[in-house]
Amino acid sequence: MGPPSDVTPSELFRKLQETPAPSEVVDFPRRDLQGASIGRVRLMVLDMDQQTDARMHAHRKLKARAVEAGDMTTPIVREVLGDMVAREVLAMSCCAVDPIPGTEDRDNGQGVVYPRIFRDAADLGKLTADELTTLFTAFEMSQH
Repeated sequence: MGPPSDVTPSELFRKLQETPAPSEVVDFPRRDLQGASIGRVRLMVLDMDQQTDARMHAHRKLKARAVEAGDMTTPIVREVLGDMVAREVLAMSCCAVDPIPGTEDRDNGQGVVYPRIFRDAADLGKLTADELTTLFTAFEMSQH
C-alpha cells in the first residue's frame, strides 16, 4: 500500500504535521453501580518519537530494579517490560475529552491541547489488569 494518489506529497506532509494529533474518544473501561461507564477518555495517537520515549522510560525503570542484562531476554522479564511500556504509552496518550480552555482555536502551530489524565505510568498502577488491557487495545486501534 503506497501513499494516497489523490494528495500531493507536500499536502500529505502538511496533514501529517497538523495538530492536534489524531485521537479517538472512548468509554473508560470502568463501570459504576448501574453499569454505565464512569467517563470517557481521549486516546491521542503517538508519533514514533513518543513511542520510543515510552520504551526507553520503561527500559530505564526496569534496569533501575536491578535486572541484569542477561535476564532481559528471559520470557518473564520481556513480559514485564512489555507491560511497563504499555503503561508508559497509555500515560502519554490518555487525555481529557475536552481541550484546555483557550486552546480550542489556536492557530500558532500548536493547536488544541488536551490535558493528560495520568501524570505518569505509576498512576496507571491503580487500574485493574482488565482495564489496562481494554485501554491498551483501544489505544492500538486508535493508532491504526
